[in-house]
Amino acid sequence: MVAAASTNRGSGRGPNVGAAVMLVLPTGNASIGLGSGVTSVGVDVGAGVSPTGRFHLSADASRGLSAVPLSSLDAPGSTWLDVDADVDLFGPATATASLGGDFGGADTTARAREVGAGVRYVLHGPLTLSVAVTHRLAGDSPVWGLAVTLGTAGIGVSPLNPGSPLQGQRQVVGGGVAAACHGRSRVCP
Repeated sequence: MVAAASTNRGSGRGPNVGAAVMLVLPTGNASIGLGSGVTSVGVDVGAGVSPTGRFHLSADASRGLSAVPLSSLDAPGSTWLDVDADVDLFGPATATASLGGDFGGADTTARAREVGAGVRYVLHGPLTLSVAVTHRLAGDSPVWGLAVTLGTAGIGVSPLNPGSPLQGQRQVVGGGVAAACHGRSRVCP
């Protein structure tokens, strides 16, 4: 379980910046890959831009500030970097592509590199259906991941793109949180 406070500054086509502080509570069972089982603290910062009204780019960096990683998928002492591209397709539908990985840290063999793609569809008000697929290029994360979510909150900690497929996979394994967002078909408070 993750508790987070986040902010997102900017609007429309201009640049957006965001930050989140996370507290991961000791839930789950690390021996089976669900959560870390210990309390940890971390931060996420990101920047994004919408060159057109339908196309959005964002980049995030997150890092644990405790002795344990924020997610069971993170290498100890590493920083997760994530780049996302979103396009508003039609009406309330958005497609997302992501590329991300661990950088730094002592164990170079555990550094994850992943790609992901997904679609979000706003059903009514804040209620959103999301489908995302991820694929591991390197590291200890699952080779393939599939997430289907239905709810009113984003699943990632990114203050700019809570629907990121890679952020979603990391938080499903290590906890989840709603975050602020931008874009026409995003779930926004």
